[in-house]
Amino acid sequence: MRETQVARSVALHRVAIGEMRRVRSVGDALRLAETVLLAGGQRQARRNAWASVCENRRYAADREHSAEVQHPA
Repeated sequence: MRETQVARSVALHRVAIGEMRRVRSVGDALRLAETVLLAGGQRQARRNAWASVCENRRYAADREHSAEVQHPA
């Protein structure tokens, strides 16, 4: 099991080195670091968590807007 993880890590590092030429922004650099450091499941969990945070922010903004419309100052 450990050998598989090491082999995957080495392969990801090789891909990362090849992809470094494509890094054009901070976002690209962060995605590249994420690819190298996180396993696929962890990466998807982080993306899902961020999507949830964004959705919660949208709901909060909608509630705030709704409250302003119902009770103008």
